[in-house]
Amino acid sequence: MSDPSSPKPAREKHPTAKHGHELGDGDLSVTDEAAKAKFISLMNSKARSLGLTSTHYVEPAGYDTVKEQRTTARDMLKLALQANGYHEIA
Repeated sequence: MSDPSSPKPAREKHPTAKHGHELGDGDLSVTDEAAKAKFISLMNSKARSLGLTSTHYVEPAGYDTVKEQRTTARDMLKLALQANGYHEIA
C-alpha cells in the first residue's frame, strides 16, 4: 500500500497535448487530426525504411478501405519477415 502523504510523480506532457497541457485520464485530444496525420506520416516513413516501396498508408489502421492506400504481396512479405524478428509477434 502506498503512503498517501508521499508526493505524486509528475505527469509527463504528451507531444500531442494542445498548448502544452498535460493529458488527463479520458482526454481525447490524442485523437485529433494533427496527431492522426503525424502517426500516418510515421507509418509511411517506417514503411520506406523497411523497403516497402509499394506501400502507402492514408489511415492509421492500415486497412485498404481507402482508395489511396495501397500495398503489394511483396511488401506484405517484407513486413512479415521483419515482424518475425520481434519475439512479441513471432
